[in-house]
Amino acid sequence: MFRVGLAVLLLLTGCSSADGGGIQPGPQTSAKEPVTVVVARTGGFAGVMDTITVLPDGSWTHPTGLTVTGKVDPAKFAALQQLATDPRLATEAATTAAPTQCRDAFDYTVTAGTLTVTFTDCPSDAYQPLVTKQLVDLVQKAVSP
Repeated sequence: MFRVGLAVLLLLTGCSSADGGGIQPGPQTSAKEPVTVVVARTGGFAGVMDTITVLPDGSWTHPTGLTVTGKVDPAKFAALQQLATDPRLATEAATTAAPTQCRDAFDYTVTAGTLTVTFTDCPSDAYQPLVTKQLVDLVQKAVSP
């Protein structure tokens, strides 16, 4: 009987560890890794085609005839990255909008990391991708002088 009790005790102690046992959580990160953000705008009355790219280091390019480059202000970059990694953006990327009723409106394709949202900027359309529109506005303001 003593041997059985000792065997059980040894088995139980073998399953524990000096630090209290159990599964230890992995490292916690509060900040998400920055992502590349690309805003492509086409259409409108004049038929524009332009693209702004903001890289994870905050540098940006905007090829409008001549390629213009710069670095996003750190506060604007932090706000941009917060929107680019907002979980609501994934919901907007998964949503399919009905055809637009607007003519000569701008069409946007916004890519943030692995997510892509496409929409027509038409105030009368029922579907309005609010986070994506905020992201477009912020990118356009961040790269303008």
